[in-house]
Amino acid sequence: MTLWYATCESLGNWHSRWPLCYNGMPPVKEQPRMDVLAPDCGGSQRDVELRDVLSEDGLVIRREEQFMVLTIERGRFQGKWAEIVRLPEMKDAFKSVS
Repeated sequence: MTLWYATCESLGNWHSRWPLCYNGMPPVKEQPRMDVLAPDCGGSQRDVELRDVLSEDGLVIRREEQFMVLTIERGRFQGKWAEIVRLPEMKDAFKSVS
């Protein structure tokens, strides 16, 4: 999600790729995550579509969550962004199989 931000000229001068449905929300609030407790059982309330499977104790043992992911321009993974060692290399990209 951090690659969705607009950047200054020295980082490639990219425009914002944030979807309108997440506009103005910090990534920590919107990124998919697995909570231990369901919202009905004291877990955090979130404005997303969730389908939970709970244990008898009310713990989340399975969660399905809808999350919109946009495409990212190839150039965002090169230049200054590529110097961040936590990003996977281009050779690690998913390849579609027909």
